[in-house]
Amino acid sequence: MWGPIGLVVSTPLTVCLAVLGRHIPQFGFLYILLGDEPVLSPEVRFYQRLLALDEDEAAELAGASLKEKKRLAEVYDSLLIPALGLAKRDRHEGRLEPDRDRFILQTTRELIEELSEHSAPYSPAPEPTAPSLGGLSVACLPAKDEADELVRLMLAHLLRKEGYHVAAIPLGIAEGALAQSPKDCMEVMIISALAPFAILHARTVCRRMREQCPGIKIVLGPWNSAIPGETIKERLGSVHFDFIVTTLEQAQSQLAAVATPVPTSND
Repeated sequence: MWGPIGLVVSTPLTVCLAVLGRHIPQFGFLYILLGDEPVLSPEVRFYQRLLALDEDEAAELAGASLKEKKRLAEVYDSLLIPALGLAKRDRHEGRLEPDRDRFILQTTRELIEELSEHSAPYSPAPEPTAPSLGGLSVACLPAKDEADELVRLMLAHLLRKEGYHVAAIPLGIAEGALAQSPKDCMEVMIISALAPFAILHARTVCRRMREQCPGIKIVLGPWNSAIPGETIKERLGSVHFDFIVTTLEQAQSQLAAVATPVPTSND
């Protein structure tokens, strides 16, 4: 339709198509094309590809993110973990079908393995004379569900690349791990809890771990939390954990600080 008639009907026609795309999933692309909302963020695009059961495009987005950001921890923190958080929210609100839920968890697990194989080791200290971190023993424990375990898997891959001795405790034997005797405990325990639905349960895990292994350093990881770590620390109380980190990069830096010997004075 050209001329005066087209000029008159173009605006209402565009509005109708945008409304159609917003309320009918099959025409969602029309709302994206014609709507006035900003372009979707990378983690939302990634999550949408998972919802669409599009494994290939999800993998392509993850690979492109790794090429752009270079550091694997940053890809996890900015793409995979936020997408898992969106899935966890939809699952708790009853908006995620079981088949799609299983697909998202399984595809994310496969992507973690693939990205880990194709990424270079990351060193938190650029100096060649930095002390070795390989002597520190770290256990990574999921707080509650499979999403927590997937972030635990990401962290374990990162730490092994840095040379730590890592015990990645699967979800199914978490309670058994808490029952081990204090002399067998790791030096550091990181509790993986994808915010916001696992944090309170993670505090319980921290308390049990503290009772079993009084001398262990406990790190609570409420990943992807919109609440600052210090605020979470104030709300939960810090008696049952030593440190709190909200990103995998923060976890790397915190462990590097724990592993690095403090210089002693000769005076």
